[in-house]
Amino acid sequence: MQSNPVQKMTLEEYLEFDKNSDGRFEFHNGYIVEMSGVSIEHGDIEANLMTILKNKVADRDCKINPANIRLKVPKLPTYRYADLSALCGKRIIEKFSGLDVLVNPALIVEVLSPSTENYDRVEKFTEYKSIESFREYLIDFPN
Repeated sequence: MQSNPVQKMTLEEYLEFDKNSDGRFEFHNGYIVEMSGVSIEHGDIEANLMTILKNKVADRDCKINPANIRLKVPKLPTYRYADLSALCGKRIIEKFSGLDVLVNPALIVEVLSPSTENYDRVEKFTEYKSIESFREYLIDFPN
């Protein structure tokens, strides 16, 4: 998570902001936090993992989702963005305040950075565990 929250908002203001935003922003205790702006190495890891995972499941009914897919997190009043997510079988999508959110990821991937490592390892992992379909958590750290 970026260390500087962007702005304080109500949940309703955040949802409207996110609908009209080109970036990725998460809602944390009344603040919106920008989730974009990754390093070259971080981007390389995401791209490589997406390719590897797509190749591994090419002959199966599995889907690999990029970072801009919202994941429903039952423990929260909103959703989170992972760096990648995956599932086999049918995607279950719900509307949340007019936005599509994925309900059933089985694999969630986070690429760590110094500013997000603790958040991804502890807080996000705890939140993700409230997703019923969640089975595996892959974290990687650019060298």
